[in-house]
Amino acid sequence: MPDCHINSCVDNILFLERVFLLAFLPKSTKHPDHPVDPVFILKRMKIMIRFAKAGRILISVVIIALLLTGGGLADTKGPKPPSKEHKCPVCGMFVYKYPDWVAEIIFKDGSVDFFDGAKDMFKYYFNLKKYNPQKTLKDIQSIYVTEWYGMELMETGKVHFVVGSDVYGPMGKELIPCATREDAEVFHKDHKGRLILKFEEVTPDVIRKLD
Repeated sequence: MPDCHINSCVDNILFLERVFLLAFLPKSTKHPDHPVDPVFILKRMKIMIRFAKAGRILISVVIIALLLTGGGLADTKGPKPPSKEHKCPVCGMFVYKYPDWVAEIIFKDGSVDFFDGAKDMFKYYFNLKKYNPQKTLKDIQSIYVTEWYGMELMETGKVHFVVGSDVYGPMGKELIPCATREDAEVFHKDHKGRLILKFEEVTPDVIRKLD
């Protein structure tokens, strides 16, 4: 392939990277010094289509299709905030009222169930057939809980749960998620915790004893 074609391809890809950032990122992240001229975009896309027809930059077809269909770049697989309509499927309480305790289970089909604490999330997880009979554990994509010190949603596989402390959640006794083992040990000491467990170490019996 001639150098001029390679340079044009690289230039077009870099341009589209900029267009993607400006088109799909929230407005607060868009830089005011980099406006997107629709006419300029159309001209560059026409150039890329010509390259694609020649078989020299097939990726441009994919990128253009993403642009035309919404692309899904803004559709992340991370945690999602509960709306005012979301209720915990275990206790029936409105989850948004307790942002410091939110837990959520995201399924592979994109559906999400929200909880007002890790305890209810585990109740749901251990008895999925009761609360969501259409789903199985294999349908779960990820599970998030709100970490105690940073108050950020983290995947359950990364946190340590302190059980039996003197800190109560919306539904009484709770498992308190901590980002690191060190944080969990500090919390365990400061709040008279009984156990420090990883996600896979939490059992139905542990949950029953919290009620």
